[in-house]
Amino acid sequence: MKRIVFILGVLLMGLNTIHARTPDFSKADSLINASIAAGTIPGAVLCVVQGERIVYNHAYGCSRVRPDKKKMSPNTIFDLASVSKVVGTGMTAMTLVDEGLLDLDAPVHRYLPDFEGDATIRDLMTHVSGLPAYASWKTLLADHPDATPADKRQLLLKHVCHCPRMSAPRTEFRYSCLNFITLQYVMETITGRPLDELATERVFRPLHMKHTGYNPGPRRCVAPTEIQADSTCLHGMVHDPLARVMNSGISGNAGVFAPTKDLAKIAVWMFQTLDGKDVKHAPFSRETLERMLTVPAGYEPFGRALAWDVESDYNAARGSRLSTSTVCHTGYTGTAIVIDPENRIAVILLAHRVHPYDKGGVNSLRRQVTDAVAEQLLP
Repeated sequence: MKRIVFILGVLLMGLNTIHARTPDFSKADSLINASIAAGTIPGAVLCVVQGERIVYNHAYGCSRVRPDKKKMSPNTIFDLASVSKVVGTGMTAMTLVDEGLLDLDAPVHRYLPDFEGDATIRDLMTHVSGLPAYASWKTLLADHPDATPADKRQLLLKHVCHCPRMSAPRTEFRYSCLNFITLQYVMETITGRPLDELATERVFRPLHMKHTGYNPGPRRCVAPTEIQADSTCLHGMVHDPLARVMNSGISGNAGVFAPTKDLAKIAVWMFQTLDGKDVKHAPFSRETLERMLTVPAGYEPFGRALAWDVESDYNAARGSRLSTSTVCHTGYTGTAIVIDPENRIAVILLAHRVHPYDKGGVNSLRRQVTDAVAEQLLP
């Protein structure tokens, strides 16, 4: 009898071992290392979250290759580029929605009286406002060579208020940096506070994202981006020229710098909140979070949730294996964050394909890495 019990115990231990096997992310490692070898990126950090914990945070290649090489660290801080639209601007906006200070269905001109047209806050956050995709800072400053930082901000604000619209609101999806710059100005008007202070106070600090913020400066832990025409390298200054020149690095479309582990805290908070857990100092409620992650009724043809991408043409980073509720966002510099609320999985891939020059490509890599991770974590 004891022998039978012993054998059953061994079998059960074996089953538990199989069930709790350690994920093997070597395929993702190989994909990233191949991209480095091909010269499309100098390095990267991959972070995987499952449930309430980080199960993988691994560095590859170099954080810089000019003027000399420096090995990538798992704690390297990256210029997130447009990922700032969700972790900085979008999440900050939802804290104001949660408090009733910002109405998603209100026309933008309620907050910015000079803003032309009837686009709403929701239209800005889903990229269906009709605003152009971008603006040339050189054109904006052509007649203002001596503009101060305050002057530049006013010129950009005037531009988003009055520039020709490309379409009527809610008729076309057009991914636009101007949408989130406009949202920044709305929030700053409501609160009387700059975006960097709002994001830190309302999102980064509550989630203990201690190494996340705007304009970090050229610290050793910050990955540089592109070498400029004057041979200087952008280091600790946002790569996006509109954000850097017109908004002094604190901009609704770009400007947040962060390491993978800080971004993982967003995913963990989301999963805890969706599981109904009481999270102290949460940025906003479960109801507001669910609202942010859902494509609004009537906006299904555009495929965008509030700040997050779901099914638009920009969603390649989400791959093909995660659930249909998966949201994602990417950044021009080579960054990506993918969150699957249904399976409680997050894939964060931070790279700087624009270092030392803007020549690398990561679109296929993002998709392949997400699929390789999902292959290990899903049944």
